[in-house]
This record gives sequence, structure tokens and C-alpha cells, in this order.
Amino acid sequence: MSSYVTDTTSANLNEALLAPPLAEGKYVVSSLAPGINSPCLDIPSQHASDPEGEIQHMFCNGTAFQILEFKLDPTRENRYTINASLLGEKFLDVTDNDAQDGRLVKFARHRDSAFQRWKLEPIAGSNKDFKIQNDGSGLFMDLRGQEPEAGGHIQQRPRNTSANQNWRITPV
Repeated sequence: MSSYVTDTTSANLNEALLAPPLAEGKYVVSSLAPGINSPCLDIPSQHASDPEGEIQHMFCNGTAFQILEFKLDPTRENRYTINASLLGEKFLDVTDNDAQDGRLVKFARHRDSAFQRWKLEPIAGSNKDFKIQNDGSGLFMDLRGQEPEAGGHIQQRPRNTSANQNWRITPV
């Protein structure tokens, strides 16, 4: 099925260009980095009742700790809030609202911050694989390369060609 725009009238072209890359809904996010034996984003079960904490990558198991709800943010075009809504109010965020390279991605209560908004950049040739960019820092979600085992951290880094920044977003 082709994803090319065939109707190039101004209104239809603008609509196609502005369409969000992903429908709102519940998804599992997994890393496409090679050699990762536990690719799914996960909220550690021991922190499920905490108001904030780090996220990790873990074996994909379909539990509530890995189901993330993507909602379009009405304040910014094609930006999403990503919430582990089955566990309460646990939005993906960047530690200390910091735009610094290497800061960890965490979960926190909703607070209407650009650091809790994310932009999806489709990877060429796919409608389910993306780079995920933080709206507050402009940096991309990145699987910390020296931590390939289960429980490794997720950080933000400048955009690069590493597969550590490539994510598959699968509906549940």
C-alpha cells in the first residue's frame, strides 16, 4: 500500500503533511537496537506506586508496566504525552527538566511541561518504527549503549544514526 499523497490540492496536501504519525491509543515501545535481549520500555515494578522514577528496558511481557498510552497534546501540533496510564499518572519525562546530553528518561506526575511532550519521527519505510524526540530538550530517546541487559537505562542524546535511537511502537 502506497503512502504517497496523490491529491496535491493545497488543502489535501496540508492535511497529509500535518497528520500525526500515530493514532492515540495504548502501545508497547521496544528498542530496535541489535543485541538487546530485553527491548521493551518498562516501569520497574518496585516503583509502580512511586510518584516518579527511572524507566528501564526489560523483557517484553505485556504487563501494565510496559503499556504506554499515547495522547496528542492539544497545546503543540503532533506532540504526544506518553503515560503508563494503567499504573496511574506516570508520564515519560526527562530528569530535572534538563536538556543535557545523557540525562535519563523517567516517569513523573503530569505537570504540563515540554519535557513531558514527545515528537515521533518516522523511520523511512516504516509506519511503526520511530525516533522519539523530547520537545523540551530537542534530544532523542536513546537506549544507553553500555547497558544491553535487562534493567538498563533510557537516556536522551543528540540525533544520530545509531539503532539505539530506533523504536518500534506496537498497538496492544
